Amino acid sequence: MGTDFEDGANFATGGSSIMPGGFSPFDLGIQVSQFTQFKSRSRAFDDHQNDCRARAFWVHNTGPFGCLPRNAITFRSKKGTLDPYGCVASQNAVAQDFNKQLKDVVNRLRTQFPSAAFTYVDVYSVKFSLIVNAKKEGFVEPLNFCCGSLEPYPLQCGTSTVVNGTTLRAGVCADPWRHINWDGMHYTEAANRWIASRILGGSVSDPPVPIGEACPWP
Repeated sequence: MGTDFEDGANFATGGSSIMPGGFSPFDLGIQVSQFTQFKSRSRAFDDHQNDCRARAFWVHNTGPFGCLPRNAITFRSKKGTLDPYGCVASQNAVAQDFNKQLKDVVNRLRTQFPSAAFTYVDVYSVKFSLIVNAKKEGFVEPLNFCCGSLEPYPLQCGTSTVVNGTTLRAGVCADPWRHINWDGMHYTEAANRWIASRILGGSVSDPPVPIGEACPWP
């Protein structure tokens, strides 16, 4: 059935049991209850999703998540996995395929709702450009991140662990404004500012209009 909810949806959970109290908290009764709630809430959302009478939509595509440091570092030991920029090629291919399908959906919505304005924003190209030109734009190596670590010991930002009797803490770098990535998964304020400066003007939008025109203040 794939992932089309019109055909069905699987609410089963690995390790769950029929009776309550098993390994998983999602026993059969919980799964049935979740299905019932999903069905009723989906209908309510469908009936009232545009009660606010929105007419202007600014739709961002997804970014190159194969370039997120935690993904790139995790998969770099597998030969042929990374592209010339150190990103996981297969993950970026998935992101690009998703973006193509998203743009197709936006085009269909334009036809379906001609009185509404749909602006498709290519955030992927902006973020990938930042990765490729990181040092030229004043940032450090794009696969470095500011808070936490993966090697030699995996530490989430703000956490600590004990290794051979020594406490190791995931500290913060001294120059977060020169890093693209904060914790291996999220962009820094400096990177987001750079990205915003490229997308707000509308140069990577379809149609190519700035946000002030795409979403005019009433």
